[in-house]
Amino acid sequence: MSGVFGVFDARSRSVTATAEAIAERLHHLSTQQVQFEASPSACEALGRVDAGVYNAAPQPVWNEACSLAVVFAGRLIRDGVEDGDPARSDAHYLLSLYAREGVAMCARLRGSFALALYDAIRRWVIVVADRMGTFPIYYAHREGRFLFAPNQHPLLCDPFIPAAIDLTALAQYMRFQQLLHDTSFFEAIKLLRGGHYLLYDIAHDHLTEACYWAFDPERPMRSDLSFAEAADETARLVVQAVDRCSRGPHRVGIFLSGGLDSRIIVAALGQLGHRPPALTFGSPTSRDVYYAALVAEQTGLDHHLCPRTDGHWVKEYWRPHLMLTDGSHSWIHMHGIYALAEARERMDVNLSGFAGDGPLSGTCIRDVYLAAHDEMSYAAAIFDGLRTIENWPAMSETDEQLLFTPELFQTVKGRAFASLREAIAPFLRYPEPLRTELFFEYVSDIRHYSHYLSFKRAAVEVGLPFIDPDLWDFVFYLPGDYRKDRRLSRAVLSRLSPSLARVPYDHDELLPTDNRLLRSAHHFSARIRRRAQRLLGVQTQSRATLHSDYENWLRAELREWAESILFDRRTQERGLFEPAFLRSLWQRHLAGGDPSTLGTVAPIMSYELMLREFVDS
Repeated sequence: MSGVFGVFDARSRSVTATAEAIAERLHHLSTQQVQFEASPSACEALGRVDAGVYNAAPQPVWNEACSLAVVFAGRLIRDGVEDGDPARSDAHYLLSLYAREGVAMCARLRGSFALALYDAIRRWVIVVADRMGTFPIYYAHREGRFLFAPNQHPLLCDPFIPAAIDLTALAQYMRFQQLLHDTSFFEAIKLLRGGHYLLYDIAHDHLTEACYWAFDPERPMRSDLSFAEAADETARLVVQAVDRCSRGPHRVGIFLSGGLDSRIIVAALGQLGHRPPALTFGSPTSRDVYYAALVAEQTGLDHHLCPRTDGHWVKEYWRPHLMLTDGSHSWIHMHGIYALAEARERMDVNLSGFAGDGPLSGTCIRDVYLAAHDEMSYAAAIFDGLRTIENWPAMSETDEQLLFTPELFQTVKGRAFASLREAIAPFLRYPEPLRTELFFEYVSDIRHYSHYLSFKRAAVEVGLPFIDPDLWDFVFYLPGDYRKDRRLSRAVLSRLSPSLARVPYDHDELLPTDNRLLRSAHHFSARIRRRAQRLLGVQTQSRATLHSDYENWLRAELREWAESILFDRRTQERGLFEPAFLRSLWQRHLAGGDPSTLGTVAPIMSYELMLREFVDS
């Protein structure tokens, strides 16, 4: 986890103790560095936590007059802009840009970052999330005090921020296995959304949130381009994006899977003449590991495997994961956290496939969403999609009623759907498929998948080529048929590396090529081979679909740990969940055959662990 934090008081009270407590709570791994500075009056403090790779000089950074200070995490894209000298740090660039343009500078910023700037003359502080919000920034404003941090729980160090739980967040988490929009687990804390900034006027104790960037809903789709032209330009933009993320003196590496996203990055790096070290985690018998090894062999990468054959590691890593993600990310999503130490030995910057399974692949362009024409049917389709398609299958309406105690259910019923409709509302002005894709990227995916980035950034920096602004600005406005069912992704891979397009994709074990004849021939030959093996009685080892078998681990080596959470006295006395339903749900999971039990049990466990760590303590 990397990011910025700060505490500002409008009533001349010292914030030093709170800033120190926040800094202590943000430091979890030896690879992290945390630093902050308080003003002479002790009423203002700014700090940063990071992995010591990008912008490694001490922060805050002040201008020569000591009237402006900035803390910054991440990396800006500065090619093509004035004052883009790479020898000048992003922090110094921001100070000069603000001096020229003031708050209007936000619209000029591109990259993956979080920043906070303190203007001692105007006595205000500006906090900015990048266009997508890839660096979480949580904030609170109460009793004349404004504070922010990259996690929720450090803000609870302040005596003015109560740990009262947000029941809407509870309803969201149980129904969707994640939080949506700007909610946090606590009533007093909110998330700053991507493309937004906060302006806190210290003298008047006034906080304003404003949007500085959004996609243009009036811009027409690029129907003037043929599919081949679109694929050619997309491939060029992918290489440009990977080049931007890999520039500099840092060691660049990649977490290599059997999917398309990471191999497209490998192919783009090959175009640039780079062969990065690659690391793969998971079960040695999984498709991920098998096909990742083939990709590495095909491209001559230095490939390292971090294998796990059972789930005992979960008990060792659940708490670091909880601290780095606030529990917003259920424990069944901490894939690869055990590989971070080995990753740091081989790389400083991990080029991530984050968001590659988005607009480039068209995975959210589904008929069920496109068919919904009015707001209510659309909200219902998205609700069901979030619950059953886009994540682990989750609880039904009946299960929700049985899960909560009767008194609590009367309070939370309908909240998940109502809050979803509020989150959808800003996107209804966009045409399809832009409407659905922007919703999932900005409301759902960033709240879910950014937590992978959070715990990775505790050890290494992360480059995100698939959210490059030039790439997104082009791809989002291509016709949906060009991108649906990974058509464009396959075409890009075929252009960048034909050899990697001949390594099967782990999802369906088919060739990810845009050559339909070759793809069909491979599919046909695979079917014939499997049929012949069955007829001859040849035993073949089937490869596990997932790299981590959380479902069966929970029935075996993690069973005692799970029962110590679900059936503990603290869980029962909290008055949130019905003990009888928890036992019924657990028996259903132990019996197997119901795919929704893991998607229900895991959030309950994570939420209870979050309460024990951040509310009870």
